Amino acid sequence: MMKSLNKRKKTLISVVIVAALLCALLYVLAVCIDKYNAQKVQSDATQQAASSNPVPSIIFYDADFDENIFENQEYMQKNAFVKYTKGGVSYYITQSIDQTEDEYASFFVNYFEKVKLADKSYADMFSQSYEHSYDYIASPDSEFAPQMIYDIEVSRFETQNDHSLESDTQYAFFEVKYKIFHNNGTYRRDLPEDGMKPLLFKLSNTGGKIKIESITDFAQLD
Repeated sequence: MMKSLNKRKKTLISVVIVAALLCALLYVLAVCIDKYNAQKVQSDATQQAASSNPVPSIIFYDADFDENIFENQEYMQKNAFVKYTKGGVSYYITQSIDQTEDEYASFFVNYFEKVKLADKSYADMFSQSYEHSYDYIASPDSEFAPQMIYDIEVSRFETQNDHSLESDTQYAFFEVKYKIFHNNGTYRRDLPEDGMKPLLFKLSNTGGKIKIESITDFAQLD
């Protein structure tokens, strides 16, 4: 009788131990599954964020805020003039803004001269209603180093009058492309060495005063 009780007792203890081990195993398995799912969700979110807001992996040159870009002989061999296109007709503005009667062409010649020299009056070319939405280009009030810009192409799209403002305000739209030699990243952070990426400029013209209303990446318009 005593041997039978001891045998049952040992069997019960064995069952309890096996059950405890099984519970522990199930708990560890559940923790691992939860951890895996959490990591997967985080990974998926990270990948989705990276795909929706990619950060260009570009190596920039050191920025020299006192640089005289016109002393760089390699840059001086580049075409740094503005190629302006309107109505299917293109021409280069090779010397000064006095060469053209198109006030928008003159505006862009002046604009790129200020960018090349990192002129602080760069900010004066933007309207008060300008909203900085393209983060890869310097904002009007930011400081940037001189830029060795070349192969500049400006193409005019269309103009339209804004009758709702009861003024003579006119808007004009332009595709603007250029390259930056030895890009230091202080003005454009999305252009690799000698790369080109078109932007859409919207300009307003009120009584002959031209201002930049917006600068947009064409990819953002899709």
